[in-house]
Amino acid sequence: MDDSQKTAVPSNAIDCGDGYYIETGEEPGIGEVRYAACMPGGAICRYSNDLWQAQIYIEQMKGNRCQ
Repeated sequence: MDDSQKTAVPSNAIDCGDGYYIETGEEPGIGEVRYAACMPGGAICRYSNDLWQAQIYIEQMKGNRCQ
């Protein structure tokens, strides 16, 4: 797999730069919106029902810390 495939952001996702992204989906059985904050390639994702929390997860995974 070449580098472009590993860092490709899914077409239905929010591109957060550097290959990181937030995908939206639906919580099974409940119907609530669920956000998946994912590292490049989707190897590690953290899930939340809150977009703001998903954005915080992205910043944490990128290593950006609040001072």
